[in-house]
Amino acid sequence: MEKAIRFRAAITALFGLIGLGLAIVTVYVFRLDKNHGSVNVLMLLTLLSVFFMVGHMIALTMLIKKKRRENL
Repeated sequence: MEKAIRFRAAITALFGLIGLGLAIVTVYVFRLDKNHGSVNVLMLLTLLSVFFMVGHMIALTMLIKKKRRENL
């Protein structure tokens, strides 16, 4: 159970860092690109990353609650 929690926390952090990086690149490209053509794809990838991060956060919370119930 400990390994599963650590793995889920690492995956959550990974998606968080990917989302942060994509958000920074999106803002940078938005400022440089006058037509804003490539910003749509970057925004979609950022939202997908945030969606997966929240999903893993929910699963991590459920794993921690399950572990606490087993220890009681």
